[in-house]
Amino acid sequence: MSTTEAPGTGASVVQLRTRWFGAVPPTMPSRTETDVTRLGGILAVGGLAAALGYLFGYVGSVGWGPPGTEAYAVYERANRLASLPLVVHVTGWMLLVRGRSWRGVAAVGALGSLIMLAGNVGEFWVFSGVSYESAARNASWTTFLLGTLVAVTGLVALAVRLVVVRRRALTPLS
Repeated sequence: MSTTEAPGTGASVVQLRTRWFGAVPPTMPSRTETDVTRLGGILAVGGLAAALGYLFGYVGSVGWGPPGTEAYAVYERANRLASLPLVVHVTGWMLLVRGRSWRGVAAVGALGSLIMLAGNVGEFWVFSGVSYESAARNASWTTFLLGTLVAVTGLVALAVRLVVVRRRALTPLS
């Protein structure tokens, strides 16, 4: 909380806030923290939308073939590029983890997104030349799916938290 003098008043910003609004709660988030939280939310939701759109839109349309074929090379490139929106998604969750009020639900979403990214990297960067019957390739795909489940759980928990916070803000004080 800044104690600098408010222009033209001779009083500090904290003194003016106290005079106008009563006691200022010590846990009041700073403007920077609010901006970082907002940016984190935008990146988390935007990255998820971009990843889903890319995975179900473009990647689904490129076709597929067994490893070593030209069709698989196109499919592999497309899935490697899917790591970019996943990185944006993870970055958004990590920014939300920095905020005090969202830390718990954001940690679940961040963990799920990191697991998704690890599964994608494992399947299309590390074990890309291995047959789909291999345990390593299947473990990577399963890791991606598990991460998706955890990330969706974090997203639902975040939505519930937002509804509770909004509802609490709209409840009249008696």
